[in-house]
Amino acid sequence: MRKFVNLFYEVRKEEWMTAGLMFLLHAMLMGTLYFLKPARDSLFLSEIGPRQLPFVYLLLAAVAIPVSIFMTKHLRQHTSRKVLKGTLLFFIGTLLLLRWVFTLNVEWIFVIFYIWVGIFGILIISQFWLYANALFNAAQSKRLFSFLNLGAILGAIAGSQASSILVAWINLSTENLLFVSMGLMAVCYGIIFWIDDEEAEEQDDLEVHEDATLAYSTRDVFKTVFKSRYQLLIAGIIGFAMLVSTLVDYQFKTVASEAYTTTAGLTSFLGTFYGSLSFVSLLIQILLSAQIIRRLGLGGAILARPASILIGSILFLYEPVLAVAVYMQGFDRATRYSIDKTGRELLFLPLPQSVKRKTKIFMDIFVDRFFRGIAGLLLLGFIFLGDFTVEQISYLVIVAIGIWIGIGFWARKEYVREFRDSLRKRYIDVDKISLNLNEPVVYRAVREMLQSENSSRIIYALIMLKDTQVDKVAAELEDLLENGHSEVRLRTLQLLQKTDTVNVTEKVRGLLNDENPEVRLEAVNYLCEHSEEAPEEVMESYLQHEDATLRYAALSCLHKHGEAQDVQIDDNLIEEILERSDKNAIVIQAQIAQVLGYKSDHPKVEQYLLALLNRDESVIVHKTLESIRRLNNKTFIEELFKKLKQPEYIDDVQQTLASYGQDCFDMLKDVFFDESKEFEIREQIPGIFVKISLQASVNCLLQMLDEPNPRLRYKVIKALNKLKKTGRNFDFNSDRIREMVQQESKGYFELLAIKMVQRTDIPYNILIISLKEKMDQTKERLFRLEGLLHDQQDIYGSYLALRSNSEDARAASVEFMDNVLDRKDKKFILPIIDTPDDEEKMKKGRDLFEITIDGYEEAMLELLEGEDIWLRACALFSISETCPPSLQQRLEQAASDDSPPLIKETADYVLKRNKKA
Repeated sequence: MRKFVNLFYEVRKEEWMTAGLMFLLHAMLMGTLYFLKPARDSLFLSEIGPRQLPFVYLLLAAVAIPVSIFMTKHLRQHTSRKVLKGTLLFFIGTLLLLRWVFTLNVEWIFVIFYIWVGIFGILIISQFWLYANALFNAAQSKRLFSFLNLGAILGAIAGSQASSILVAWINLSTENLLFVSMGLMAVCYGIIFWIDDEEAEEQDDLEVHEDATLAYSTRDVFKTVFKSRYQLLIAGIIGFAMLVSTLVDYQFKTVASEAYTTTAGLTSFLGTFYGSLSFVSLLIQILLSAQIIRRLGLGGAILARPASILIGSILFLYEPVLAVAVYMQGFDRATRYSIDKTGRELLFLPLPQSVKRKTKIFMDIFVDRFFRGIAGLLLLGFIFLGDFTVEQISYLVIVAIGIWIGIGFWARKEYVREFRDSLRKRYIDVDKISLNLNEPVVYRAVREMLQSENSSRIIYALIMLKDTQVDKVAAELEDLLENGHSEVRLRTLQLLQKTDTVNVTEKVRGLLNDENPEVRLEAVNYLCEHSEEAPEEVMESYLQHEDATLRYAALSCLHKHGEAQDVQIDDNLIEEILERSDKNAIVIQAQIAQVLGYKSDHPKVEQYLLALLNRDESVIVHKTLESIRRLNNKTFIEELFKKLKQPEYIDDVQQTLASYGQDCFDMLKDVFFDESKEFEIREQIPGIFVKISLQASVNCLLQMLDEPNPRLRYKVIKALNKLKKTGRNFDFNSDRIREMVQQESKGYFELLAIKMVQRTDIPYNILIISLKEKMDQTKERLFRLEGLLHDQQDIYGSYLALRSNSEDARAASVEFMDNVLDRKDKKFILPIIDTPDDEEKMKKGRDLFEITIDGYEEAMLELLEGEDIWLRACALFSISETCPPSLQQRLEQAASDDSPPLIKETADYVLKRNKKA
C-alpha cells in the first residue's frame, strides 16, 4: 500500500500514522457532506424551486457572519482539535433535530436544511484544514496536502454514490439519509481520538496561553486581515472563487431542475453527478495535482480552477444546455476539492499558526459566505430587474474570473515575499544600522553601553557612533580617554575630533606618551586642531621636539591628516632606530614604517621596508604594509605572498596585493592553481580579487571555480558572494554558476554514497563525522552559489533557517527555496535539503547522476584518491587489519616520504596500531 501511494505522493515513514488518520478523517467528513448535498439540493429544488436560490444565498451569507465570529472567538479559547470535536457533536445534535422537524411538513424547513448543509460544509472542512495546519509544517504540507485531498475526493465519491444507491435501489426516503449522516459524523469523532497530535496540541495550548490576556473581537480579526495585504489577497481569492462558484451553481441547478421534474429523479441525478464528479476529481488529484504543484508550484495550483471554469462559461454563452452546464459545474467542483483546495491551503503556510487561528475560520466562512451573498444580490438584480437569461449570467462569471486570475498572480508574488520576510527576520544586517541620538530610547541605550565595564560593548558603541553627531554623549566620551583598552582610547579620540562641546586638551596631552602609536598620532592631531595657537605652529613644535617618539608621531600625523611636506629624513637616524630594542622601539619603528611610504624617491626605501616587513611586531608590519601599498612597488610581491601564511596579516596583505590592480591577475591565478605552492597561500588568493571589485575580478574567480579542491573552491565562491554584496551590477554568468550547482550537488551525493556504506557500529566514527561535515559544507556552497543568482539576503536567511533547530523554520526554508529557485536548480538542491532519509535521498541522487559507488572498498578508494586531504586522512585512520588488500596497499603507499605530512603521520600511526591488534 505504501509503495503504491508513494508512486503519486511522498509520504515518509514517520508520517504514515498521522497522515493516514488525517486522510481517513478527511474522507469521512467529505463523505458526510456529499451524502447530504444531493438530499439538500433535491429537496429544495423540488419543493421550493431554483428561482428562490438567490434569496437562500443571501440568507446563507447572513447566517455565516455570526457563525464565523462565534467560531473565531471559540478558537481563541480552545485548541483546533477540541473545537473540531465540539463542532461535530453540535452538528450531530442539530441534524437529529432537523430530522424531527421534517415530520411537520413545513416549507421553511427546506430553507433551514439548505443553510445547515452550507454551514456544515464550509465550517467542518475549514476546521479540518486548520487542524492539519497545526499538525504539519510547511514542507510537510507541500507534500501531504495533496494526499489529504485525495481522501476528500474518495470520501465525496463514496458519499454521493451511497446517497444515490440508497434512494434509487433501497427506496430510502431522502429525509432518512440524515440518520446515516449522523453515524458518519460519529465515526469522524472517533478517528480524532486516534490521531497522535501531542506536539501540535502543546503548540496550540502554548499559543493560547501566551495571549490569554487578549480577547478576539470582530474588530481584532478585521484589523488583522486588513493590515496585511497578503491576507487581503487570500480573502480576495476565496471571495471571488465563491462568487464564481455560486453563479455557476445557479446556472447548473436551473438547467438541471428543468430537465428533471421529480424529487426522486433529481436526487438520483444529483447523486450520480456528484459521484461522477468526484471520480473525475480523483483522477485529477492522482494524475495531475502533485505534478502541477511540483512543476508549476503555487501559481498553477490556484489558477487551474478559474482557467477551467472560464472555458465552460464561454461555451455556455452559446450552448446553454445541460451537457455544458454539467461540464462547467463539473470542472468547478472537480478542481475545487483537488488542485484548488491544495493551493488555497498552501497560501496560508507563510502565516504564523496564531494568525491562522485568528483569521482562517473568518476567511473560510465569513468571506466565503459574504461573497455568496454578493452573488445572490447580483443574481437578484440581473434576473429580476435586468431580466437576464441563465446563459447571460456567464458574462458576470467571465468578468469575475478575470479579477480572480489577477488576484491569483498577485498572491503568488506575495506568497514568496511573506516567506522572504519571515526568513529575513532571523538575522540583522549590522551594516545598515544607524543611530538617532535624539530618540530617548537610543540615547539611553548608547549611554549605558559607553558606561559599561565591558570593553567589547564600549567599542561596539563607538563604532555605531562613527557617523553620528556625538555632542550628546561628549561627557561620556571624555571619561573614556582614561580607559585601559587602547582601541577604546583611539576611537574615542577620533570621535572627539568632531565636537567642541567639551574641551579635553589636558587629558589628551597625557596621551602623547601612550603606548599605542595610533593614539599618539591622534593626540597630536587633536592638540593641533584644538589649541589656541595656530595648528601649523603646534605641529612644528612637535616636529622639533627633543623626544624622538613625539617627532615621529608628529611626522606620521602630518602625513595622515595634514598636507604632505618635503621633510628630510636622516639615514643614520633611521638605521639607529631600526636597531633599537628598548620599550619605545616598537612605537618609533612603526612610525618610521609609516613615514617611509611617502618617500618613494629615497634610495634605501625598499631595503628599509623589507627589513620592517619581517619584524615580529604586528604594529610595525601593518604600518609597513600600508607604506608598500602607497608606494605600489612590485619588488615586494614575493615577500607579500609569504606573509599570507600569517593570519594576523592576511587582510592587510590582500589589500596590498590588490593595490597592484589588474596587471597581477594572471600571476594571482597561477599561484592559486599551483599545487607546489603552500595551501595557506593559495586559499587566500580569492580574497585579493574581492579587494579590487571589478568585472575582471568576477571573471577570474569564475575561472578559478575549476579548482577540484572543495576548500579552495569554497574560498572562490565566498569571494564571489562578497563581490555580489557590493551591489554593483556584475555579470556572474548564470550558466557557469548553474554548472557549478550541478557539480556540487553531484559531489554531495557521492559523499552520501560513501557515508552509507561505512560501518555504523563504531562509536564516534571519525570518518562518518567528517563526511557529515563535508556534506554540510557542500550545502553551504550550494546556497552561496544560489546567492549569486538571487537576492543574497533571501538565500542567506533561508540558509540560516535550514540550520535552525526549529522544524518549522527548516520547513519554511525549503518552501521558500522551492518558490524562488529556477527549475533547473531545484532538481539538484531540493532533494538535498528536503529529504531527511538517507536511502530516499540517495535514490533521488542516483536518478540525477551516474553514481557508481556501491561497496565499502570502492568508497574508500574514492576517498584515498580524492583531493580532500582531511578526508584522505580520516579514510586511512579507518583502515583496520581486516580491510581488503587494496586498502592495505594504499595504507603502505601513504606512509612513504612523498605523502603530505598529515597523510604520512596518519598512515604511520595506523600501521603501528594494526600491527599491535
